[in-house]
Amino acid sequence: MSPSNVTLFFTSTFSTPLARANWAKTGFDAAAATTAFPLRRPGEPEEVARTVLFMASDAASYITGQTVHVNGGAYF
Repeated sequence: MSPSNVTLFFTSTFSTPLARANWAKTGFDAAAATTAFPLRRPGEPEEVARTVLFMASDAASYITGQTVHVNGGAYF
């Protein structure tokens, strides 16, 4: 837990430069792998960043004890 009482755990298929480089090396086909996801694509880092910015803002000041899923509808 962080000093501000925020606990984070992150896992999903997101299209970062490092992920794309690893996918290319291993032959992983993210497009095929994510067809089971409701949104049918890997997430983008900006999609997580917008959620984090919202949760860190005053606009989320009354939100407590929640789990926010940024996963394109995919649950592992």
